Amino acid sequence: MKKKFLREGIAIGLLFLAALYYLGDWFFKDEIVLFRDLHHYFYPLREYTIQCFKRGIFPWWNPYIMLGAPHFAAMQFGVLYPLTFIYFIGSFPFAFNLFIFAHLFLTAVFAFLFFRELKFSTLACGWGALSWMMSGYLASAINLLNILGSITWLPLVL
Repeated sequence: MKKKFLREGIAIGLLFLAALYYLGDWFFKDEIVLFRDLHHYFYPLREYTIQCFKRGIFPWWNPYIMLGAPHFAAMQFGVLYPLTFIYFIGSFPFAFNLFIFAHLFLTAVFAFLFFRELKFSTLACGWGALSWMMSGYLASAINLLNILGSITWLPLVL
């Protein structure tokens, strides 16, 4: 039993290193992941959300979109999403990348637990989790934070 926990701990540690390697270029340079919707859409809107909270204002309304738009009511901004607290850690570019990293790592851990529940070997669980984390679908979902935040929890739900 002790060996099983050690093997699983090593496997999860390797998944952590794989996620870190995957995002390492941006993660350690205090730069954001720049592609598609992240830079032009999600980054400024998430920063607006956090700036409102830091000033003690609840972000009901965003006056910077066209002539103003509901901010809290839009699902994409994740105003009350539980892992939004990550944005309060360090500089905003670092926290933005940490948010993405946390979701990649969490979905890998949840996939590992899902495969373990199906009674696969530790090696098979690790490979399955790594395959899910590095899949094309998750790579394409990185630029859509609302989708990434949703599918992160899919293996846990299953």
